[in-house]
Amino acid sequence: MREPAIGRAPQGSRGSNTGQVYARLRNRLVTLEIPPGAKLDIAALADRLGIGKTLLRQTLVLLAGEGIVFSVPGAGYFSRTLDFTDLSGDYDLALTVLKLAIEADIAAFSDAGLQQPGHASGHRDLPLETDLTQAYAEFIEMLYERIACMASNRKYRQLIQTFNGKTSVVRQLYLQRPAQIRKIPDDLHELTELLRRHEAKGAIAKLEMHFGSKLDVLRELVDEANGKAAAAGQDWVRSL
Repeated sequence: MREPAIGRAPQGSRGSNTGQVYARLRNRLVTLEIPPGAKLDIAALADRLGIGKTLLRQTLVLLAGEGIVFSVPGAGYFSRTLDFTDLSGDYDLALTVLKLAIEADIAAFSDAGLQQPGHASGHRDLPLETDLTQAYAEFIEMLYERIACMASNRKYRQLIQTFNGKTSVVRQLYLQRPAQIRKIPDDLHELTELLRRHEAKGAIAKLEMHFGSKLDVLRELVDEANGKAAAAGQDWVRSL
């Protein structure tokens, strides 16, 4: 089965072996094939994925930089456990940064290369089994990064990239809800149009609504993700 492209390999690794493995492993992490809180045994995981241990270690370093996995000295790498309080703070901080970027220079917004999936192609009613959920998750992450770049502050973009990594699992679960996958195309289209027209107040108000809808159900999403992790037990490596 074809693996959907979730996220983008860091600059400099695209097209390389590391970039390819990064995309494969990130996909498995954000779609919960590898559950939150799992120990990532280098030897077992490399064998299961059919890659070398050195390449896997290089990939885990990239994923750790994005906040999707973390390392414990002497113990190895683990997929990030989801914590409601931690993620709630991440959402608040990311929203503040994006609002500051819009206020700083909304005229710098560029939609070059930003193609909202399904909105203009007649595929908005595709079933959830398709790649539409994953495509929207990636579009949202790209849009957040594009907004952060407007302020010409490199730290803004770095913070949003880390935020995207840490919240990727709950973003996937949120978009898998039928009500959201039907609603999100219009919401994103309206936000993008406000940015294109350089309407800062309207864009900020829409962004606040966009974030607020996730925060309203964030605890449920965290519980759902951690429940999937508990159900996966220790057999998840064999299921890859």
